[in-house]
Amino acid sequence: MNKKSRVLFEGCPALVPATVLMSLALSAGPAYGGFGKPALQGERLGLASGDDFELVTGRCDGCPISPAALWYFQDELIAVPRHAGRFSPFVWIGAPEIVEHATISADPASPHGLRMTLDGRPVPLALVPKLVTNRSYYDATTTAYFAGRLLRIRGTTDTEEGEGLFVARTIWPEDFRLRPESLFSAPMEEDRTLGRLITGQMEGLRGEPYRRLLWERELDRPRAWGGRPVLAFVLSGAQGDDDDAHWGHLAVATGYVGAEGEWEDWLVYNFYPLNKVSEKGIETAMVPMDNYLADLNRGQAYYRPSYVAVAVLREDRVPRIVGASIRQIMHDTYCHRVTYDQATMNSTSLPMDTLRRLGWQIPDRGRTGFVKALGGFLYVAATQWSFQLATDLFRALMEETTRILPRPAFEALTLDLLRLVREPLDDTRSLTAFEQMLREDTDAVLFVRIPQIPSSRAFGTYPVASFEEFLHRVSRYPEEWERMDAPRREPPLHLHKYCLSATDTATSGHPADTHAE
Repeated sequence: MNKKSRVLFEGCPALVPATVLMSLALSAGPAYGGFGKPALQGERLGLASGDDFELVTGRCDGCPISPAALWYFQDELIAVPRHAGRFSPFVWIGAPEIVEHATISADPASPHGLRMTLDGRPVPLALVPKLVTNRSYYDATTTAYFAGRLLRIRGTTDTEEGEGLFVARTIWPEDFRLRPESLFSAPMEEDRTLGRLITGQMEGLRGEPYRRLLWERELDRPRAWGGRPVLAFVLSGAQGDDDDAHWGHLAVATGYVGAEGEWEDWLVYNFYPLNKVSEKGIETAMVPMDNYLADLNRGQAYYRPSYVAVAVLREDRVPRIVGASIRQIMHDTYCHRVTYDQATMNSTSLPMDTLRRLGWQIPDRGRTGFVKALGGFLYVAATQWSFQLATDLFRALMEETTRILPRPAFEALTLDLLRLVREPLDDTRSLTAFEQMLREDTDAVLFVRIPQIPSSRAFGTYPVASFEEFLHRVSRYPEEWERMDAPRREPPLHLHKYCLSATDTATSGHPADTHAE
């Protein structure tokens, strides 16, 4: 194997020319003649209406956003609440326009080799440049995968070249929709079925989405889910070109099912290490689902398969409570009142701890144990000559599994959701107020598997469920692991003095906290 470790250059990823295009488009206002509609027009951002937000860059003055958060998005397009009295989280939009029902094909006559067809009109298409730190990108296999599909594309119109071209940043297949009438209905009879849905049908990881109805309250009624609120959990798989990324990633999402089964506008609450530079430019932020999965640089679906568990609800009170609580944690993370730590306070533990504090009694799955943790410590210390890495591994293995590992957390959430909604409920369980709401409001539970979109990146697979499984998957010689060593970064400390107290932000006016849309 003899793989070599790759190290990122010292510093942050370079800003790409598309950022300049985006800034010009934004400064020109909504009537600058783009091929697409404005990114907030007729859109939802999770549970909120896009009309309640405005587009700015992270360099905005007077925005109701903490400067400690804006520092990470200085030249990125974000949506901020129009009516927020205090610092509030924002939504990372990335591009000022959206085109829908478009197709893509190769076009050797085009300056960039691609053509977008929109309403029967051919439009030259370009892609935002690959981040210099990103090792893989869109290629001919991606174009072939999109051939014949209707696509939703976020991007920017560039009018500098002749009649103009569209620079795509996010490409989302519209046939990823959750059409209730076409769902494969197969109730899950055993808990281990969920593990098989994650690890099985490997051909599905490289093909079409897989959608399955796991439970439904009323079997004999039409599934009129348009406009229904949802609470969803997103598990990302293992990268095929990074031995440190076999653990996967966990995120929470909220939103409404669209009239045609659309879910690209669900809002994903995504935590990533703040003090490290992601090779793909990923940041801690709230992002629309199509950006989360299908951003050409940052999208999870471009470098590994993803799995989604969805609770279709009759009311939106549960996702609003969850969203408000996670936004508070996200704000505190930007302000370094909550310290992101890969070993004990990571992208899994932050949402899992929040859900448990709200009253969801998600079952534990135990710790890896002291003996294995000590063995891991000694092994890493001896092979890596790094006391810090060995200590971090020991700390992680001593934590409860569903707080640290994405797949056990995802399985625990999904299985306990099914236990809560099924009849009869276990007599030994006394429900909290939050669990009672979740039980009363859930009308259906879905499982969705999104394949990895082909590109120049090696195909990934499902995430590991334990430290033992990780050791069986990678080489016994860590020096042969393929990995990315991300450089560290720290925002200026003086920015944190502008962060408000937890009491102030807890009552922050945010469109997603209100029931009036």
